[in-house]
Amino acid sequence: MELLLTNGVFGLCLVLLTLGLFLEPRLAFWVSMGVPISVIGSFLILYFIGGSLNMISMFAFIITLGIVVDDAVVVGENIFYKRRQGMEPSRASIEGAREMAAPVVIAVATNIFAFLPLLFVSGSTGRFFAIMPAVVIAVFLVSLIECLYVLPAHLSYRRKERKGKMFQLLEQVPRFCEQCLDRFVSGPFARILRWNLSFRYLVSALGLAVLIVAYSYWDSGHINFSFRPDIQTDSVDAEVELPYGVNLDEVKEITRLVEEGGKRAIEKSGGSEILVGIRTDIGRGGANRAEVSITLVPQEQRKITTREFSVLWKKEVGEIAGLEKLFFDYLMGPGGSAAINVELTHPDPQTLELAAADLAEAISQYSGVTDVNDGFARGKVQYDFKMLPEGKAVGLTAQDLGSQIRHAFYGAEALRQQQGRNELKVVVRLPRAERSSLFHLEQLLIRTPDGGEIPLERAARIIPSRAYTEINRVDGKRVLSVTANVVAGKSNENKILDSLKREYLPELLANYSGLNYSFQGQQREKRMAVHDLLMGIALMMPAIFCLLAILFGSYGQALLVMLSIPFGLVSALFGHIIMGYSLSIISIFGMIALCGVVINGGLVFTVTANRYRDEGKTVAEAAFMAATRRFRPIMLTSLTTFFGLAPMIFEQSVQARFLIPMAISLGYGILFSTAIILFLMPAFYLIYDDILGLMRNRES
Repeated sequence: MELLLTNGVFGLCLVLLTLGLFLEPRLAFWVSMGVPISVIGSFLILYFIGGSLNMISMFAFIITLGIVVDDAVVVGENIFYKRRQGMEPSRASIEGAREMAAPVVIAVATNIFAFLPLLFVSGSTGRFFAIMPAVVIAVFLVSLIECLYVLPAHLSYRRKERKGKMFQLLEQVPRFCEQCLDRFVSGPFARILRWNLSFRYLVSALGLAVLIVAYSYWDSGHINFSFRPDIQTDSVDAEVELPYGVNLDEVKEITRLVEEGGKRAIEKSGGSEILVGIRTDIGRGGANRAEVSITLVPQEQRKITTREFSVLWKKEVGEIAGLEKLFFDYLMGPGGSAAINVELTHPDPQTLELAAADLAEAISQYSGVTDVNDGFARGKVQYDFKMLPEGKAVGLTAQDLGSQIRHAFYGAEALRQQQGRNELKVVVRLPRAERSSLFHLEQLLIRTPDGGEIPLERAARIIPSRAYTEINRVDGKRVLSVTANVVAGKSNENKILDSLKREYLPELLANYSGLNYSFQGQQREKRMAVHDLLMGIALMMPAIFCLLAILFGSYGQALLVMLSIPFGLVSALFGHIIMGYSLSIISIFGMIALCGVVINGGLVFTVTANRYRDEGKTVAEAAFMAATRRFRPIMLTSLTTFFGLAPMIFEQSVQARFLIPMAISLGYGILFSTAIILFLMPAFYLIYDDILGLMRNRES
């Protein structure tokens, strides 16, 4: 929470600085006031929906820092532009807000629709992030009211002359930046824009080539995808599991060895300075299980990461005889199951175990794979009894045999006697000495129905076996789950699973007839999340398209504005490559949210170009004038969004790594797509008019 709060304050300062450089101080102040007003106002909505302040909701507020001022920048800059043209302040506020009301409402609505698919995600991932879209939508709703009704009122007053040196200095900075920006727009940008419009088909072809190259790079597997990013905590848990039925002293001894290994790892990593405490819990989850937890100081106070410490701890423990499983857990967040989970099904339990053992051996051969588990454990020793012909000949049944063996070893109730307020139960069974060896079991005399006796070894065959510790079934079929984890940076679970699916699993199915498999665990969680997101996107995209079509009164222009979405996704992909991050489900969340945010610049450009067309300008003039006129608000909205997220994007803390991919998707996606909107969108606008002209000529 403290880390997020620090980044949020720093991001807000960067947003304020950006606004102050390009807008007059009074306008920058009132535009920036939209941030605290929107955030505080959203608390009221969160109260009624049962929201709370936590790490995820705090990150949601950070996401809105730069985005929430976008509508205020567009409205405020338009009012400021009309005041510079000589319009009376109150009149400029009314006309400026009214002129941009429709595009701002549509822009906020598209932002809200873009975050709605995150509400559809089910499972642990959906529950983990459910508060995020709720917070963002609440902030957007309050900001819409603020920028259309509160901001124009603040900007409707006449400007008072300030004679103080401080105010004069504050006014000189944005004036200088404005002059530099105007020279850039009227100089280099205007020349490049005219060239783009002249060679619009070449520019569009280059844009299409960028999309093809980006898709090819992703499809070739150069950038990895992990459902869950590497979320390291300050605690490492060593989960110990021994075979069922082991003595408690043996559990304590092996737990002690694991704890001693952890202490040696601490000494090699910095000693007591990095240690907060060690906790040992024996019997947690069963008499054959234990857990040793080592809590370290925060990552900022130590050089070794939690993952590196867990690897060192495992190395110090080494191989321990009699250990069933030893798993080191240092991750947190959604989808906390094993990275690799292959579920096998077969009617025959022995065949299923053999297949699981072979698969576990194959998975262990991959580099970077740890904690391989074949899914079955040796249970307690048990003896099965099968009736022999001699036992059946004397009239014994399986029920007779079972009840007499149970009475001999567990006991048969002889009588019950009242003793005060308590009832005393008397049980008769064999002496302890005759209940402790297999010999006495074989020589146990079984009474026959006619009153005779026969040794147990003659009445039934004794078959040594082991009891299953657990029997799992899915849809009535017996299953075993072969699981493993993957060391981040050394391998990728999706590539391993793809390799298994192509190369090894077909061979395994051929060797064991009747065997079936499915990918579960994180893969199942991923399938559920992707399915839910696709359902949300299937509703989001048509909704955004309809809103744009209503605003423009044209299906073609609505589709034209939505062309910025694939370029925004490519920009987000480039952001991950630049920052050295793999794609994850958190990245996908950011890309989906980006779909609504990235079209705002194209929306503002198209509305302005259409307005110039209505004034009698040609298509080329309208596109050129709209791009130059809206350069500042489009640039400011992109910069404020990026700088609002910049502290999170460049955060080095390990604990923040699972939030950073979403910040990268939004920040870089909006930043790089600005160039696309300013250069490609005018070219697309002219090409769209060329297509309409060809269609009109063909009809005539």
